[in-house]
Amino acid sequence: MDLHASTLRAAAATKIPVTGSGGTSLSAASSRFGIQLVGNAGGSVATTSYTRAVSYTYALATAWMKKYHALSSTGQKPQVTSVLCACLPAFWAVALTCRVLKLLMRSNLNWWPESCLFLLQTHALPTVCSVITATSLAPQHGSTVLMSSAIASIVCEKSILGGLLAGYLVAFSATYVLHRCILLNIPATMTNMILAGGMGSAVALLIAPSISYLQLITGYIRQAIHLCMSGTIQGVGGVIGALFLGAPLV
Repeated sequence: MDLHASTLRAAAATKIPVTGSGGTSLSAASSRFGIQLVGNAGGSVATTSYTRAVSYTYALATAWMKKYHALSSTGQKPQVTSVLCACLPAFWAVALTCRVLKLLMRSNLNWWPESCLFLLQTHALPTVCSVITATSLAPQHGSTVLMSSAIASIVCEKSILGGLLAGYLVAFSATYVLHRCILLNIPATMTNMILAGGMGSAVALLIAPSISYLQLITGYIRQAIHLCMSGTIQGVGGVIGALFLGAPLV
């Protein structure tokens, strides 16, 4: 505080609004220098740089009677195919690990509990898809959507589609929830708790009733892929190869 004493005195003398983080230090600065605090100033615990930046900008814009819209687009949105391509290393690792565990179980050399195989088969890939989708669609929120999407994916058992949906809803809701918290002058720390924890729980509860249907759709897609690749239907492999070859040209 002493380091910025002259700046704070100048802000108080010219009545320039001040915002920032750190509830204790801001309260002390306000009482000592008589500065004008604006916005939901205070609260530096569990916040992100994006949350603070949007909060500060909105607070100063409101104090200066300027318009500021936090609901801005982040640019081109990734497609589902690009998200799944980004998840390919996780798909490969989970498939290989499950295969090894099954072989070890057959040979009585498995030292790992059966729950390890169960979690890999049911929750690993939906969680990865949810996290990658959320962080790809809303990268500006950083660890906030990462935590929220991980929580939301808990209900997406055996459903990659459920994971994609959970991640999309988290990314779609994050900016709007943040904007609403700022309008309500909710402190930055509480805002981040709502975004990172409450929003993930809300999305999980919202999509939970549809997971059984998404599991059926995921199962049908898996069976169709297995049928096509098994050689039962002649010529299907060639058609799939031609489609994949022509996809980059479309």
